[in-house]
Amino acid sequence: MLYNTPPFTLVVKQDSPIRSPRDLEGKTIGGPANDGALKLFPAFAKLAKIDAAKVTITNMAPNLREQMLTRGQIDAAFGYVTTVSFSAKAMGLDPAKDLRFIRYGDNGMDLYSNAVFCSRAFAKENPKAVQGFVKALNRAVKEVIADPDMGIDHVMKREPLLKREVEKDKLLATLRNDMSHPEVARIGLGDVDDARLKKSIDIVVDANQLPRTPAAAEVFDHGFLPARAERPSKTLN
Repeated sequence: MLYNTPPFTLVVKQDSPIRSPRDLEGKTIGGPANDGALKLFPAFAKLAKIDAAKVTITNMAPNLREQMLTRGQIDAAFGYVTTVSFSAKAMGLDPAKDLRFIRYGDNGMDLYSNAVFCSRAFAKENPKAVQGFVKALNRAVKEVIADPDMGIDHVMKREPLLKREVEKDKLLATLRNDMSHPEVARIGLGDVDDARLKKSIDIVVDANQLPRTPAAAEVFDHGFLPARAERPSKTLN
């Protein structure tokens, strides 16, 4: 598990009258059709007691999201905190001053997010390959946490046209916003808390009226993780 802190958010302009989730009723929210926050909106609406029928949702290309928000073409936008923040910066905005974020995690949706996954068939047939990949990824994450500049060195070698300082800021923001849940100190980066994962599963199943609730063990396999002592206990030095 890489993103242990839910990155999903609704973003509005700083001067927007939308202050709480309930204020979204009667408003238009926009986001790319495959956006994670948009996909989870039914669950968010149910937890936050929003009448989803009173919300209009529209789609756009990812590169138009922040433009449409700032132009007033939509009242709020779906997205990831870090993604929206850096897209806004690229437009010359200051996210801290010009935008406000209504984070799903602050409103009852303490979900896990981005993770390493593969088919059950592949994991069953190639357990050593899966374990080796996870071990290598864990080592890479540990090394980048210890020396972010080294990590950016490798990024720049691969994509020399990128802006180094922007990429470093993105890296540090991701570690801070998406990978620093308090549980990391207890269970280590990469693992999940089964009780928390079960709550996450229940939220998604209930909101989407899925026919069956999978057990936590069906969703996450602890057996491929490196030993606890080998995994980071924090993501920022």
